[in-house]
Amino acid sequence: GFMSLASLISCVYQDKAPDLAFGVLVAGNIVFLASCAYFYVYHWSRMFRHVMQNRFRPLWMPGLFGLMCLHGLTIADFAKRVDDAGWWTIVCTIYPDEWWWVADVRIIELFVTAAALWLIILHIQGVFTGMKNAALVVIGTIFLPVGIMALESTWLRASAWQHYLMVGPKYW
Repeated sequence: GFMSLASLISCVYQDKAPDLAFGVLVAGNIVFLASCAYFYVYHWSRMFRHVMQNRFRPLWMPGLFGLMCLHGLTIADFAKRVDDAGWWTIVCTIYPDEWWWVADVRIIELFVTAAALWLIILHIQGVFTGMKNAALVVIGTIFLPVGIMALESTWLRASAWQHYLMVGPKYW
């Protein structure tokens, strides 16, 4: 949630106060990277432990890997901004709806986080367990949101993921 809020603030203030926008984005990414490191160390070690205990559930792997790929986009975006300070300005000039797309991605992230926490609570209460839970978590909190984001980028003048291939003024 903190990274989503930091990203939204950064997008809103990009034109008016670029230094503030970048500073907020840096703070958001520091928290994001720390939480991702904790989350993935825990879950991949849990997968390994389940393999060793013969309790491995293979359907969790694509979900966890898909989530890693989505989180990797945030890290790639930040790396591009650090590498070339003018890159994001160029992206927003070429794709005028880009900030809307970023805002929607962050709103979807907040939804996915809330949905995942709700499913975890249901699982702990014994309401949703086993394959039903795994399927709903993987489809509902990873693949469906990715599909929505990809579909949305077709009618917005936004780049979706193509902007990661662009270079900014540093390389001109």
